[in-house]
Amino acid sequence: MHEALAIVIGLSGGLALFLYGVGKMSDSLQAVAGDRVRVWLSRFTTHPLAGVATGALITALIQSSSLTTVLVVGFVSAGLMTLRQAAGVIMGANLGTTLTIHIAAFKVTEAAWLLIGVGFLLTAIFRRDLYRQLGSVTLGLGLLFLALNQMTVATNPLRDEPMFANWMRQIEFPPLGILVGAVFTATVQSSSATSGLVIALVDDQAMRLPAAIAVVLGANLGTCVTALMASWGRQPIARQAALIHILFNVFGVLLWVLVLPQLTWLVAHLSNNVARQVALAHTLFNGISTLLLIGWIGPLTKLAQRLAPDADQRVVPDRVPRYLDDSLVGAASVALDHARLELGHIGALVAANLDLAKPRLLHGNWQTLEELAARDNDIDELYQRSVQYLRMISRGTLSARETVRLEDSVLAAGYLENISDIICEQLAELGRTRIRHNIVISAETTRLLEELIDFVRDRLRDAVQAVREADGPLAREVVGSKGLFGEIQWRVTTHLRRRLLSSTEDRLARFQLEFDIVHQLQRIFYFTRRLARLIVAESEPPED
Repeated sequence: MHEALAIVIGLSGGLALFLYGVGKMSDSLQAVAGDRVRVWLSRFTTHPLAGVATGALITALIQSSSLTTVLVVGFVSAGLMTLRQAAGVIMGANLGTTLTIHIAAFKVTEAAWLLIGVGFLLTAIFRRDLYRQLGSVTLGLGLLFLALNQMTVATNPLRDEPMFANWMRQIEFPPLGILVGAVFTATVQSSSATSGLVIALVDDQAMRLPAAIAVVLGANLGTCVTALMASWGRQPIARQAALIHILFNVFGVLLWVLVLPQLTWLVAHLSNNVARQVALAHTLFNGISTLLLIGWIGPLTKLAQRLAPDADQRVVPDRVPRYLDDSLVGAASVALDHARLELGHIGALVAANLDLAKPRLLHGNWQTLEELAARDNDIDELYQRSVQYLRMISRGTLSARETVRLEDSVLAAGYLENISDIICEQLAELGRTRIRHNIVISAETTRLLEELIDFVRDRLRDAVQAVREADGPLAREVVGSKGLFGEIQWRVTTHLRRRLLSSTEDRLARFQLEFDIVHQLQRIFYFTRRLARLIVAESEPPED
């Protein structure tokens, strides 16, 4: 009993350390890759082969096929990627994830402490973000090798245990081995963890090659659970992307389950090291499956669409976020892109409110003004959800550039919320003042005020578009429109001052109301330019 407890504790500790090491490598590599992941996914996935290559490269880079698949589901859900593009990336992700098992197969355990030491020194000495992140990658790699050594030591007694040896022989039966690999991977949410444990067992001679290959093959099925969970509650197209991942892996396993003995024979002749034989088998069945199924992306996509058909979409309330996706928080760059899209959603609603405010402010009745005031509740809800999402992102590992983007996103959300308050509170209250004092705004004054409102609304829409698309030139146009705003404002205020000289008894109250409207529009324009300035600063090249 004491020995069994020691094995469980040692194995659990080694597995936890392995997951921590892989996670540290993944977080740091994502920080180093930064915006490249987003750019590659958006630019280099138009052709299936390009999608496969991109998926393999990104997964090898960030060390997580589950994360790549979750990113793809998020991109498809946000309308940034088609289902056919997603299929190629998902196939490539399975191929890219085999890099982890190859790293583990080298078993450079004697260098573990050296890597840990070098990684720690890089993170402690250097201030430049790139070197610190590379230090974290090195440290994570050292922890990975240390964890493998710990799991090997912990499982050493199992090699001579008859009951365990008998169980290992049973899972050499492919369906059972595949089931064990799938269940374990779905439980720990990491195919890399399954690969690491298998490498430790085969290296310690506690597991034979046929069982190891079957378990690793099952890990491909288990990793589908992450994508399925990421698509839960999403639009049908997101569930279709997750189903493509499942279908690809299921068909891949079915292709190989009948020829596992031949695959075992092949890898046994390609290498004398049993750990590397397992890694080779993993790469071969993922690579060959991709080559065989890449021509079937069309049928796979249609099958996924049949299994998760597009139902009639319910009308989604404005206060419900469109793009915030908690499953993407681990990939800061992509999560920040989704936050940017959500800011675009908020901005579009705010600009629409300003459009609605124009007739209600100048001519509307009490009820329409109350309806305008109530629309601020939706913006407040979206603002709070967006800031909460950005806080979640901030808890992860961010590069210096991602930190600036996050801070700018918080500021942008605040500016939009301020604009919404001015429209739905201040302008609505000025409309109520007009009704209370029975003020009628003249046709000429209405024309000038509408011209000013339209100019501010158009600049607001341009600023929101610049935020959503990271459009530096458009943002510069908004910032540079101060002179045009001043000209229109001068015409309006000059007209108001001349009208003040008239002998009408209510002229002073009317002038005050109209001047306050101009002042509130000036405040909206101020926050609009501040919003655009964030994009101008972001589009400028970083200083050395």
